[in-house]
Amino acid sequence: MAGAAGAATAPVQVSLPTGTQTVMPAARPALRPLLVKTHPFDTSVEGLRGLRATLQFGLIDAPNRVVAVTSPAPSDGKSFLCANLAALLAESGKRVLLIDADLRRGRLAQYLGRSPNGGLTELLTGQMDLEEAARATGVDGLHFIAAGAYPPNPSEILTSARFVDILSRFEQQFDLVIVDTPPLLAVADAAIVANIAGSTVLVMRAGAHTERNIAESLKKLRRAHARVIGGVMNAMPLKHGGRYGTYDYAYAYTYTAGGPMDGKTH
Repeated sequence: MAGAAGAATAPVQVSLPTGTQTVMPAARPALRPLLVKTHPFDTSVEGLRGLRATLQFGLIDAPNRVVAVTSPAPSDGKSFLCANLAALLAESGKRVLLIDADLRRGRLAQYLGRSPNGGLTELLTGQMDLEEAARATGVDGLHFIAAGAYPPNPSEILTSARFVDILSRFEQQFDLVIVDTPPLLAVADAAIVANIAGSTVLVMRAGAHTERNIAESLKKLRRAHARVIGGVMNAMPLKHGGRYGTYDYAYAYTYTAGGPMDGKTH
């Protein structure tokens, strides 16, 4: 799969064992239901619909259909964005795969009412096959791979040729693969995924980061040769009814015209 610069690699033949597969637990009520389902006309959802349209334009020239979503720090709202944006893309007729690649504290399963057990870790270590790992979500067109067990060496297994090959094979099956990653400034995992992905989106919470934090995040992505197509600002204060109030998930967004961001805030 031809990813961002430096990520191209020859296809790797992966042989996954079939005798040690994980039994998948049944679905459960979502701890954090999708906002696009519970409040489809919410201001935040309208913003996400705009983001969906803009993202699709940003993908036209992308080297592959894998999108990495990351943030400078925890609690910036990237998992919320990933889950709801994936659902909106699926509702528009796309066949979407959402992957929780936070192998340290992944939480995406909470939005989809699925068990976090049996996911990417098991897939990368050969304990599951591709068909078993990608689960239906109840949203037409949307499939999901949970983080799975938290391994002692997440960065090492994400740098494996197996991960590149698996993403390439999923890209052939889905219109879009969205990968939720750990925060950039905490660990190296996000930069690893961004190097493979054809596009990367940086999510930031309004008022939570210094210019230095943002500049350091962009610096890490440049070093990873990531193709950053835009930034999303979460929890922006909005004027409402003549008064200013803060919506928990209100997004403003901008996109660059291809290529890595230049280190300026957009």
